[in-house]
Amino acid sequence: MSQDTPPASPLRFHPHHGDDLRLANNYTTAQRTAVGSGLVFTSHPLKPYQKLSFKLSKISDQTKDIVSVGFSTQHPTQTHEPIYNLKIVSLKNHKRLKNKNVHFFYTPSGKIHFGVDGKEKGCRGGLTPTQESLWAFIHISSPPTTIEVVNSTFYLSNQGLVPMTLHQTRGRNVKLVKNQVSKYDRRLTTSYAFTANPIKAGEHVVVKILDIDCRSTGGLIVGLTSSNPSLLEKDLPDDVGSFLTRSGYWIVVSDPSWSFKMSDTITFVITRDGKMKIWRNESTLLKEIRVNVDSQLWAFFDIAALESVEIMSYTPVDFGNFDLFDPDWKEVKNEVVISVKKEVDGEDDGSLCAICYENVIEAALYPCGHMCLCYGCAREQWRGSGRGSCPMCRVKIRDILKIYKV
Repeated sequence: MSQDTPPASPLRFHPHHGDDLRLANNYTTAQRTAVGSGLVFTSHPLKPYQKLSFKLSKISDQTKDIVSVGFSTQHPTQTHEPIYNLKIVSLKNHKRLKNKNVHFFYTPSGKIHFGVDGKEKGCRGGLTPTQESLWAFIHISSPPTTIEVVNSTFYLSNQGLVPMTLHQTRGRNVKLVKNQVSKYDRRLTTSYAFTANPIKAGEHVVVKILDIDCRSTGGLIVGLTSSNPSLLEKDLPDDVGSFLTRSGYWIVVSDPSWSFKMSDTITFVITRDGKMKIWRNESTLLKEIRVNVDSQLWAFFDIAALESVEIMSYTPVDFGNFDLFDPDWKEVKNEVVISVKKEVDGEDDGSLCAICYENVIEAALYPCGHMCLCYGCAREQWRGSGRGSCPMCRVKIRDILKIYKV
């Protein structure tokens, strides 16, 4: 399988990103932290008509620009290649955009469509017509603007998840049918099961809730152990908390405030740096704790107040350990067109150049992303009397991109 067609898994942000971004919540949240490189890619290329949807949870007051979204044939790690087939649509700041879900997608004819909260707002042409999948990238203009992927479960309904094999060692009140765990008697506890194999670092274990006991309180309990379930004593305790007194490494994670409903998915992963992270529905981080990863770890689940669950797993594409990067925008072809979207209500504020106050703004400075100058003043600021620094933030200018307003 080529690096441009990774295996199916939830859509997130690629860990190969600009220096001044912080990714969180299982690569579903990106926050601009400083003035510099604010570029982030999607974890997978998108097909025509496949929406990239994200929520603008924080918007900076420092600039009128929020984010720029583009599509490219270039893999996020190929910094030595020019970004071909590039198209950017830029959103300007607007109070009504905060906490709104913004979506973009492209069509085979080369148009980029965008909308807010599921309603189409318009489209822009200029993308080279293609039937290929393209990587989406987002440039976050300034801190502390934060975006959150809201369609991260796009692939979950597809073939990305595989049934997880469960061990025959289990609590007395557990009925196993393949990868499904249910209770024999709703009134009894001892309803826990183990994975048949140790959990690998980076492997995502997904617990889908099939049924809930409405008469009980509490929720799912998850845990990890270094003890092979095959070697456990036959006389298993009624309460998973009793395992904590046994030999070996045991950890039990629960929270009385957790409240689940049918069809919720609870996902957890052990990271390579020794963290166990637990999410609900691939978006809400429920818990993050330190765990010992010096030995193999089996997972176990106590369905507690739940009636029935299904256990699945998936392993996202291994991105490896890449350095953060600044893409070489000097290699971008001259025919690149940057379309600047007007205010959501269609009004343009007609901003003038911050230096000459005569010409309209028509240049974007890289890498800071500020759009405050006409093209002539931008070149003078870069190569002439401006000593090569942005007049807004003083970051060194590496390139200038001309903007065409539509």
